[in-house]
Amino acid sequence: MKLKIILLFIIVLLKSQAFAGGLSKGLYTGIDIGATKNKANTSNLVTNPNRCATAGGACRADTTDQGAKIYFGYPLNKNWAIEAEYTDLGKIINGSVNQGGVNDQYSQKTNGVGLSVLGKIKANSYLSLYGKVGVFHWISKADASFSPSVTGFGASTSRKEAGTDALVGVGTEYALSKNWSLRLGWDRYFNVGETGNMLDEGTSTWRTLDTDVDFYSLGINYRF
Repeated sequence: MKLKIILLFIIVLLKSQAFAGGLSKGLYTGIDIGATKNKANTSNLVTNPNRCATAGGACRADTTDQGAKIYFGYPLNKNWAIEAEYTDLGKIINGSVNQGGVNDQYSQKTNGVGLSVLGKIKANSYLSLYGKVGVFHWISKADASFSPSVTGFGASTSRKEAGTDALVGVGTEYALSKNWSLRLGWDRYFNVGETGNMLDEGTSTWRTLDTDVDFYSLGINYRF
């Protein structure tokens, strides 16, 4: 439902600007780099049984990595713009499970493309504040290696899944000149996977991890 509301908002905004003759010039592009983080933990690695909750278990779940984004924007007027992006969120989880002779390695990489409406207000002649809402088509690939082998998978497995969910963001822009500016931002990408546990040993199921990912970034923007 929230995706339909976001898409409807984008369509209505575009139509209102087009009929009003308010589409403005000034295509811009930018590159952001930064850090990604999510709230997944060792309890999301394996279930049935949950080896990480078993006595003697030693599990690790690293949920931080580096991310990068390239985007293109088209201003509708001085306060509104449409942005398209490609974002690489890196490894959103990189973990291991060690318990009772088990030594498994898990990881998941996520990237995708997004479309957003961005609203901006000027704080002064140099500084602007912005917020955005949109949709993100994500592609997540989960890989695992197992020692010893796991029934139904052998020594390793991999799965790729895709979906479309919401994204939101806020940030600031600081103008360096007429064409160049710096951007400091936070974006959240929702539900970039399909399930709450990567491995279900009881049903021999391996899936991508469903989690929200935060992207904290610094970048540079060029306006044509």
